Amino acid sequence: MSDKNQPIRVYIENAADSTIGGFTIPLPATKETLAPWFAAIGVDGTGSESIAIVEIQSPLSELKGLRPGECSLDELNYLAAKLSGLDAYDMDVFLAALETGDFDNSIGEIINLTENLGKFDLQPAYSARQYGEFLLDTAKDNTMVAYVRLEQSEDADTKALIAHINKLESLIDPAELGRDKAEQEDGVFTAHGYLTDTGEIEVKYRGPADIPNAYRIFPHEEPLPKTADTPLPNEGGPLLTDTALTAKDCVKDSMDFDLKGRVVAVRAELLSPAYQSCHHQLLLATGGFGCSPGARGRAVYGVNLHSGERECWNRADILGVVRESALPDWARDKPMELTVKESIVAKLQEARETAKLNPPAKREPINNSKSEQEL
Repeated sequence: MSDKNQPIRVYIENAADSTIGGFTIPLPATKETLAPWFAAIGVDGTGSESIAIVEIQSPLSELKGLRPGECSLDELNYLAAKLSGLDAYDMDVFLAALETGDFDNSIGEIINLTENLGKFDLQPAYSARQYGEFLLDTAKDNTMVAYVRLEQSEDADTKALIAHINKLESLIDPAELGRDKAEQEDGVFTAHGYLTDTGEIEVKYRGPADIPNAYRIFPHEEPLPKTADTPLPNEGGPLLTDTALTAKDCVKDSMDFDLKGRVVAVRAELLSPAYQSCHHQLLLATGGFGCSPGARGRAVYGVNLHSGERECWNRADILGVVRESALPDWARDKPMELTVKESIVAKLQEARETAKLNPPAKREPINNSKSEQEL
């Protein structure tokens, strides 16, 4: 198969026993096609927790930032399916957008980018000079009929006008024209062409819950229905509050500051009616260009304080930074717990990558037998 059909490959092992070894599996795939690989490493494939993602590979260098500890097999499979369905132009737009650096390397933001490719325009220009020449050629094409009519005129004033137009054209520096236009359009020259965005990026993918069942490798467990008398899953803890957070529970003007590392509240009205409550709103913002008030990107990535699942929201979906006094008791220590967990995952991944680059030297076997001379 071509790289387009298998844009991602993942090396997996048994999470409980790495001594069994592992396999590199091509994505996208289905649970059925992966069943032999799962069986070979001793897992039944009923849950993602039984499988450890050790390494993520891709022929697309722009995806090299994906880290095993930061994405699930379902998310990687969904991304691979979306990439394999792109035509050549959309793939170039996707790669160009990643090259701009306006999107971070999180799996959620990359999936969300594939949902917004129609918001970009890509021209076959790779430098300011090429773009300037493209603009001049386009202008000529649009005025060619009128220009030829004027050029064929016998009128002296018209001939003088044509001569003036030709003189002005000779004075135009295509490179300067291209730079000025790119600055006006906030465009970027990439290895795939000149990229401009034509609209605000929408956050359509917020987390694993948004993955259609057709692209899931593992069964999707539907959330339990919530009623006023039904405690939500809390590992045997107390019943969680059903009160929704509002703007008055947030620090005033907190959206004017960077959100990264802060506990924020998602607007309750954006959640389904059964989930419009505090414990579904609270999010520890961990990254995304939307964390910064002045950034071009709008995605805010974080971890739900209650479920521990990664989510993605548009900056406009965030009410603000939650006041400490408005946090329920169960949520007060959660940010520190999640921060420590994220740090551990990052350090483990860093250690794995270091080990790949610097494999340990082979040790010589110890010979405990004495030589004949020693005897």
